[in-house]
Amino acid sequence: LLQQMQLGYLQDRVTHKLSGGEKRLVALASVLAMEPEVLLLDEPTNALDEANEALLIDILQQLPQAMVLVSHDPHFRRKIGNRTLRLSEGKLIEPNAACRHAVAS
Repeated sequence: LLQQMQLGYLQDRVTHKLSGGEKRLVALASVLAMEPEVLLLDEPTNALDEANEALLIDILQQLPQAMVLVSHDPHFRRKIGNRTLRLSEGKLIEPNAACRHAVAS
């Protein structure tokens, strides 16, 4: 799985020596190893540099699982999701008018 996610170079490194972004990607790999039906992702781009964010986008676009994604980054959301629900103060804004957009390739 690490090889498929282009993370094989991290295989022999100890976790306390990984960067914050590398730790997030390894954590995602460990979750994917459990083959979940749905992924819950809360601000998955935090602590990622531009290169690792691009890698994360590539990984997520290839996954078959449904995802619930929380992100303040509209560019990232458009690349990953095909439906956006907006919340404000814990309430759904315009619940009948969910934005739909095509997933970027």
